[in-house]
Amino acid sequence: MPLSDHEQRLLDQIEQALYAEDPKWANTVRISDPRSHYKRRLIKASIGFALGVVLLMVGVVINLIPLGVGGFVVMLAACLWGLSSWKRMNGFGDAAPASGASVSGKPARRGNRGSFMERMEERWRRRHDER
Repeated sequence: MPLSDHEQRLLDQIEQALYAEDPKWANTVRISDPRSHYKRRLIKASIGFALGVVLLMVGVVINLIPLGVGGFVVMLAACLWGLSSWKRMNGFGDAAPASGASVSGKPARRGNRGSFMERMEERWRRRHDER
C-alpha cells in the first residue's frame, strides 16, 4: 500500500531532519551496497588480528603468559569476525542454488541438511541400500 501525500511529506521531513542532525550518519545510511559495510568490518578485523599478534609476541618475549593467551584470543576473535564478514561480502553462506547439480555434473551440496544424527541415519540407509 503506497503512502499518502501527507505521509510522504512527513517522511521526507523526518529524513531531512536526520540528515541535517548527523551528516556522517546520513552518508553511511545512503550507501546502498552492503558490501562496503563488510569491507570496513574486514579491515577492522585485520587490524585486530595484527594487534593480537603483537600482544602474543610481547607476551612471549616478556614471559607473561596471560598476555600471550589474551593475544591469541584476540587473534582468534578477529579471524572469526573477519571470516564471517568475508563470507557475507562474497555471498557465501546464502541460500543454496535451486538446481540439484552443479556445473561440474556433481550433485550440489545443500547448506542445511538437518542435524548430525539425521545425516548419520541417512548415510546408514544409503550404505544398506547399496548392498
